[in-house]
Amino acid sequence: MPKFLRKMKDDFFSSIHNFTMQTKLLFALFALTPFINFFMIELVNGDFSVLRHLIAVLNILVIGFLMITVFMITNSMKISIVSITALSFIFSYACYFVYKFRGSPLYFTDLSTIGAAAGVAGEYDYTLTAQMIIQLIVSLLVIAAAIFLKEKQHLEKEFRLPLLGIYGVCFVLFLYIFVFSTTLASWNVKIHHFHTRSSYRKNGAVVSFIRTAQMTKVDRPEGYSIEAVQALADKIKDELGEDVSQKEAYKNPNVIVIMNESFADIQSLGQLPTSEEVMPFINSLTENTVKGKAYVSVYGGKTVNSEFEFLTGDSMFFLPKVVPYQMLIRKPIEGLTSTLLSQGYEEAIAMHPYKPGGYSRNKVYPLLGFSQYLSQKDFSKKEITRIRKWISDDTDVKRIISEYEKHKQSYDSPFYMFNVTMQNHGPYDEDYDNFDVNIKITDPNYYNAEAERFINLAHLSDASLKTLVDYFEQVDEDTVIVFFGDHMPRLDEEFYEKVIGKPIKELSEEENMERYQVPFLIWSNYDIEERENEKISLNYLAAYMFEVCHLEETPFYRYLNQLRKEVPVLTVNGFYGKDGTFYSDEEDSSEGSPYDELLQEYRLLQYNNVFDDKNRVEDFFD
Repeated sequence: MPKFLRKMKDDFFSSIHNFTMQTKLLFALFALTPFINFFMIELVNGDFSVLRHLIAVLNILVIGFLMITVFMITNSMKISIVSITALSFIFSYACYFVYKFRGSPLYFTDLSTIGAAAGVAGEYDYTLTAQMIIQLIVSLLVIAAAIFLKEKQHLEKEFRLPLLGIYGVCFVLFLYIFVFSTTLASWNVKIHHFHTRSSYRKNGAVVSFIRTAQMTKVDRPEGYSIEAVQALADKIKDELGEDVSQKEAYKNPNVIVIMNESFADIQSLGQLPTSEEVMPFINSLTENTVKGKAYVSVYGGKTVNSEFEFLTGDSMFFLPKVVPYQMLIRKPIEGLTSTLLSQGYEEAIAMHPYKPGGYSRNKVYPLLGFSQYLSQKDFSKKEITRIRKWISDDTDVKRIISEYEKHKQSYDSPFYMFNVTMQNHGPYDEDYDNFDVNIKITDPNYYNAEAERFINLAHLSDASLKTLVDYFEQVDEDTVIVFFGDHMPRLDEEFYEKVIGKPIKELSEEENMERYQVPFLIWSNYDIEERENEKISLNYLAAYMFEVCHLEETPFYRYLNQLRKEVPVLTVNGFYGKDGTFYSDEEDSSEGSPYDELLQEYRLLQYNNVFDDKNRVEDFFD
């Protein structure tokens, strides 16, 4: 051992020998804190029977590294213990409640959605489990002990400087493993889309959370260049040609889009007998109607990812584990709104009867082309009716109609509105005087109070849609209404397992995909070809509306409608090919599919639209 290291070691142990008893106890607590906090986090969120031992050590090392970082900054064991214990406590509780309310664990990208989450956080039940109470007590005891114990000696400069050098080396190694390399992936630390909670339990919450941070990176696609994208766009336009015969038949209808909060048909998953039909109006619609299942990329939350896919025609398949509204969209993006505005629609209205800044909508909507955004502050008290605590779908529908009538007084152009509702937002754990639960689950084996409340909310949404359709049936102008849900509601897993007929963890990937589907319909008050039982994903839905309702498709929309015939469903979880096979996106397991080349083309085009606005191939997207 070199002399300076031997001297440093001797001086270090000599210093320890001179420590007071309280300082020695504080030093011992400092050493134990990473172990204590790891154990507490996993006690609340994990399962020690499936936790991988070597990865458990890695979790402890990460917590220890963070604590040493605080120590190197503050030169105080006391501050390090208190801050890391408090941080671990907050992280553990956040992991637990995010999973409880949304059905998926805490991801790194959730840090960007704290504002939106805080907006609805007060509506949920925060009952603590026995494990959470234990963690609370242990955390308070650790913090109290650290505060009580005296810390007279701090690390002297002669020790601190060499340790700072060692820390620097460790810091570089930490960045390499957890940020810049694929080391975690090579150690089989994976986050499975359909089994995220199992992934967290297997790999520990801390390391899994860091792994989700790695998965937010969007790489420039292989082979990407503006020349390559322009050549691809030209090739696609040449292949598609131009159907001149259809130009005289193009329509410019009023376009009303409703993305209904948490609207889903949970009876489509399996057995759930009810006292009356939940969606009688939607089920009755056949004339001039296209309807079926739309597959989405989210479950129980992150509404705006469904919104993003529909409005842009882009797919979350190429953007795993991100929230585009808050992490990617900084400049204008082409999509449905810009397309309609280029075709003579003079006004584009977005409406969401809740807080305007949720998921940064107030910043993103103008970048998507909307000229007006109506949030809850734009509703008068007189016009508002509430179901539970939220503004009702009935209020939404009445405002759509009033905005349409106001528009016709000022413009000769068609009306366009994109509406995100709020009525059906979770939680579903309380009864309210302004909400009657009339439809009952008739089989006691399937009874679940939250599910019963939810199906009654869906029933009210169905009735509100009927009001809107009935109104526009009487309007002389051509009108199209697109209606779809954003995701399945977050309900008790045991309830879903009863409906489906098997445990969630035993579902195949194809079976799991059914938990990521919602009803959709396209209705018009003029003749279109009726279709039922369609399967589609939201990235195609706007383009599909253009096709079936005879609007003038852009080259991009025509391209999407052609791609849909080959890959009819494409979500963050994977895709269905026209051969009926489901190809999972787990760790690139879809590589080698017959659709790789087609998807690579789509990836290039999407990257050009979302990330390369200076070189965007405008004549392809417009």
